[in-house]
Amino acid sequence: MNRIKYVGKLSTPIDRKLLHSHDYSEIVRYTTGTGSVEIAGRSYSFAPGDIFIIPPHTPHTDWALQGFQNFHAEFSDEDFPFEGLLIMHDSETEDILTLLTMMFHAYQRKRPGYHQLLDSMYTVLVQYLLMFRQAQHANHPYVDFAVDSINQSYSDPFYDFSVTAAQIPFHPDYFRKIFFADMGCTPTQYLTGQRVQNAKKLLRLRKQTKLSIQEIAWLSGFRDNLYFSRVFRDATGMSPTDYFHAVSGKE
Repeated sequence: MNRIKYVGKLSTPIDRKLLHSHDYSEIVRYTTGTGSVEIAGRSYSFAPGDIFIIPPHTPHTDWALQGFQNFHAEFSDEDFPFEGLLIMHDSETEDILTLLTMMFHAYQRKRPGYHQLLDSMYTVLVQYLLMFRQAQHANHPYVDFAVDSINQSYSDPFYDFSVTAAQIPFHPDYFRKIFFADMGCTPTQYLTGQRVQNAKKLLRLRKQTKLSIQEIAWLSGFRDNLYFSRVFRDATGMSPTDYFHAVSGKE
């Protein structure tokens, strides 16, 4: 499966990109201009070197009075190690810009084997993002506590985040804001995302495991099969059964 779906570049400065969304995740690395980007109704400032990773189907628009340029790439990766919106800054040596530039040229030229080349560069890109995230962004200790608790418990159908929240000495609304600032999503959204990701992994393995959809739902932390199907469809755009047939057909 080709994880890189598109690589583009704004070669000429523009002052606004109209509201739009993509079927895939998108990474944007700004190269010129200072302005604002609105993502899912929330505004953020951007400057050269800033990197935004935007989840699929998320409306966004950006603008700058003096114009801006960027590199942008769309990708699909079931094992992408981040949930929600991700914001960071490129290194002093502009490693992400270098990678996206190489990916752009490979995508545009489409020489034999370019898909494999793009996939290899994407793997390196993810490693850089992981390294930058760790170096640039130290989470609030209670956010780390909540993330660890969710990661250890999401497969338990009887686990609810309120169990973890009760151990955090902050008002739930205040902690939700802290969590969102660090993770780009709420604790409940993160929990649901982890459960959906686990379900997707089990669906990809279903030919070998012979698990039923109901068993996959339960092993992913969903007690109600109908609720599981609805949440899964909201997250992926297809039912668990349709997802299984889609990934099975690619093998």
